Parts: sequence; structure tokens; C-alpha cells
Amino acid sequence: MELNIGNIIYRSYANKITDRLVVERVTKTKAVAGSYEFKRNCNDNGFVYEKKLRRYSSCTYRVETNELKEKYKRIVLIEKINTIKLDKLKTEQLEEIVKDYL
Repeated sequence: MELNIGNIIYRSYANKITDRLVVERVTKTKAVAGSYEFKRNCNDNGFVYEKKLRRYSSCTYRVETNELKEKYKRIVLIEKINTIKLDKLKTEQLEEIVKDYL
């Protein structure tokens, strides 16, 4: 598989998704997403590799799959929920949040 403009790449560290990158530019041999440059070809498992990596990296990069997309969506939702000041919500809103747990 080759990376193309618009492909989504998920960056993971310690098996946790830490970033979502969008391929903005491609050449014959590389794909650029933000400040990252990747080899344009990826393996059958969807892993992509940084181009010109000078040291060992503990991060992995994978092309978007439905599973990764769902994991990232969940991470974003949890981060947003963690910023909610629960004491500012109305009782009805709190009841709606916990209705499946009561």
C-alpha cells in the first residue's frame, strides 16, 4: 500500500494513540504529514516508517483503520469529558450521564 494525500496516520507511544496526522504532500518516495516525513510505502499491517530516522524511536505509526479511528474517537471523548466541571451541570444533565450505570 502507498500513502496518498489525505491518508490519516496514527502515532502511538507505549501502545496508546498520542496523535493523528494527515498526509499533506507526497513524492515518489515519501509522504509528509505535519513535520513528519514517512516512507511512502507501508507494510501489509498498515505500519509506516519515518524517513531518515537517525535513532531508535519508541513510537509507531499506522495508517487509519476502523479500529484505530474508534480508539482515537474514544480518547478524544474522554479528554473532553475530563474537562467538564461536573458541579456546574444541572441535575438532569448528571442523571443523563449516569443513567446506564444506576
